[in-house]
Amino acid sequence: MILYILADTGLRPSELVNVQPRAIHLDDAIPYVEILPEGRVLKTDESRRQIPLVGAALAAMRLRPQGFPRYRDKSSSLSATVNKYLLENGLRPTKAHTGYSLRHSFKDRLVAKEAPDSLIDNLMGHRTPGPRYGKGAPLELKFKFLQSIAFTPPSRLL
Repeated sequence: MILYILADTGLRPSELVNVQPRAIHLDDAIPYVEILPEGRVLKTDESRRQIPLVGAALAAMRLRPQGFPRYRDKSSSLSATVNKYLLENGLRPTKAHTGYSLRHSFKDRLVAKEAPDSLIDNLMGHRTPGPRYGKGAPLELKFKFLQSIAFTPPSRLL
């Protein structure tokens, strides 16, 4: 479930496993998760954000509306488990292919859809160069671009 969500959201693994149930909004017009500094320090101020749930991520999160308490505050354990799974199932063709590298391919897929750099930075929780103006991309615009790169959920998630 975690891999599906990471692939369609671009979240950092540590962000996903620390999302609290109250930050998972499945019944809104645009389902989304909020990355909040609840009980932890975020990597950057820009890390605090709302990420729409689409495709396989939405299907997986619907099956895990409480999040992933097993890995809460244990992202290193998660990374080891994910990378072992990828290796054992022939899903890691090189050492560069890791659970975290899904974040890099997420960005590449958005670039291929010609998403604005500021939107990509906003989705990924990156600082943008220069002064910060406005509130950033609205949820609807994020949703539009994420829909365009969403993976179709496998039948086992539906």
